[in-house]
Amino acid sequence: MANVDFCEQMVKDTNPALLAKAEQTSSPHGDIHGYKTIADIMRALNPFTGSFYLETLQVGAVHAGDCTACSAGATPTRRRSCRALAALTSRTRR
Repeated sequence: MANVDFCEQMVKDTNPALLAKAEQTSSPHGDIHGYKTIADIMRALNPFTGSFYLETLQVGAVHAGDCTACSAGATPTRRRSCRALAALTSRTRR
């Protein structure tokens, strides 16, 4: 999964001084997203227990059906959106 290298567990094991600094550092826009310190964000990235990690798994599971629909063309609406996505992707790669 993405961001595991920045999770609290990994940093605690490899660079505890950085985690201590993260505990004291306010996160930008914490009032909006709810993570008051950088360490709070790092805890949210912990594999299998962090809130952000778990949300990522849930979103991935939901969108896995969309990916299957794109490859299999399950419904007309999804087929159209897949064609639009493919056209957009091909334009951005040029």
